[in-house]
Amino acid sequence: MNDSANHQRILHERALALAKENTSLATEEAYLEVTSFHLGREQYAFESRMIREIVRLREYTPLPCVPPFIAGILNLRGWIISLLDLRQVFGLPGASITESTQVIVLSDNDMEFGVLIDAIDGVSHIPLSCIQQHAPMLDHQHHKYVRGVTTERMIILDAQQLLHDPLLRVQEEVS
Repeated sequence: MNDSANHQRILHERALALAKENTSLATEEAYLEVTSFHLGREQYAFESRMIREIVRLREYTPLPCVPPFIAGILNLRGWIISLLDLRQVFGLPGASITESTQVIVLSDNDMEFGVLIDAIDGVSHIPLSCIQQHAPMLDHQHHKYVRGVTTERMIILDAQQLLHDPLLRVQEEVS
């Protein structure tokens, strides 16, 4: 009976250990992996899974007859992508393109474009419980591009919304 009690104790300890592992898995699912960057004085982020790559802007081609939020196009190893200027989209002050400008290439199955940024900060895991749905620093018309704001005031942008917003697509013909 002593062996039986010992086996029960061992099984109970294993069950507790497995239960703790399941709890840690559930906790991992409650995080959002983001890549953060600076645009002016504000810190923004995109969900990392939406980012194809990040490159330094070397040469690009400005385009005539396009809205101001389209900075131009970039030839990235033979792949032509449009460049979106978030400063123009959000009405932010400051120079859009400098020597240190970088490009975050956003991508999903249907659409790809580059977003101009000042500096990349890094990748972090943010608990979903720390993300508020309200971004007081952006005006009402731009809330559709915001997924949430962290307690540290990092604005998490909705890459899907940016990629698929018909207002950010140029579909006009110039005669």
